[in-house]
Amino acid sequence: KAEAVGVRFVNNLVVRAISSGESGVCLRAYGAKARQWFELRGGSVILAAGGAGALFLHHDNPKRIGGDAHTLAYEAGCVMQDMEFVLFYPVAIAEPGKPIFLIEPEGADLGHLINAAGEDILDKYNITVRPAATHARDALSQALFQEIEEHDGAVFIDLTHVTREEWSVNPISATKWAYLDANFNAWNQRLRVAPVAHFSGGGARTDLHGATSVPGFYAAGEAAGGMHGANRMGGNALTECLVFGRRAGVAATAFAKALDQGTNATAPVMVPETGEPQVDANALRAELCQIMWQYGGIRRDAAGLATGLEKVRAIAAQAARTRGINEPRKLEKYLETQLAAGAAELIIQAASRREESRGTHARADFPMVDDENWRGHLKVVRKEDGDGDWWFDALEDEDIQAAE
Repeated sequence: KAEAVGVRFVNNLVVRAISSGESGVCLRAYGAKARQWFELRGGSVILAAGGAGALFLHHDNPKRIGGDAHTLAYEAGCVMQDMEFVLFYPVAIAEPGKPIFLIEPEGADLGHLINAAGEDILDKYNITVRPAATHARDALSQALFQEIEEHDGAVFIDLTHVTREEWSVNPISATKWAYLDANFNAWNQRLRVAPVAHFSGGGARTDLHGATSVPGFYAAGEAAGGMHGANRMGGNALTECLVFGRRAGVAATAFAKALDQGTNATAPVMVPETGEPQVDANALRAELCQIMWQYGGIRRDAAGLATGLEKVRAIAAQAARTRGINEPRKLEKYLETQLAAGAAELIIQAASRREESRGTHARADFPMVDDENWRGHLKVVRKEDGDGDWWFDALEDEDIQAAE
């Protein structure tokens, strides 16, 4: 449809930096296929590259959704907010060597969630609401994470007693019966499960029309932050994309029409090369996912977040060592790892600062909601020296009433 109305596609590029000038925006991107850098200039840009779900060891996102939009927005000077809020979906098949596969909440309730000792996890953690994966999503994710740690990953769902008639009451579940049978033999054996990173609540702060704090920059979907607060109700992500994707498109078009299409936009400054590579980019990315899962994921505390931050910064330093790389695909992977490490640091820094538990953000050392000190948005903007300038924007009572 987009091609039919005249949209031009420029594929096989990794955008590494975006800047804004008086006449528009400039994107600098590397094309492995063409073996060169490109500058793409225009009147405005809409960041719609998704969130950061693939930063975590277990996730259901496309594997390259690693926070590119968040890092690009932050490095360009956009105000970022709510980066600590990452939503995890509790029940997904996580069989070694098999693709991650979500179990619908109603289907999860039909099965028995058990640990290696045969204990019923819902009973053990006194999770009584149903569907548990809908109404106790965060509590169930935290319980499963705890059990996975204690039982070396051995947490299961047992569906062997479920009939096809029972399973097919939910129309979405009904469509998955044959797939679960063919690919997982789900009706004859118990299956290993784990919570998975599902949705990023944080991103670039926008107004009601998708405009960020940087002229010419717009954001929609998981690239933007603030729409869902500390948690997201099921179904709202699609609504957000439709409503604010259109608003951002209309606003960005109007902004661009008033400019000279970016002919005088300032070229972006690239991250400097700091030396020859010492570690394979794939190994760095795998290590980053493990670090985010262990220290910056479902359950957090000050010591773990500090350790995670140190490790993420070490990975970022290694990913910047691109001097002398002559293999295009290899360089592309290093650039993507740079973007991933940038988003990971924002998440961990935000999680370190919010000393409470709220919504999808759970601190083992601050287990309670603290409205007196933390009812509001944690924000950050990049300073000239590259560090982040953090502040807390408390919600006033009238803001709460308006939201309700």
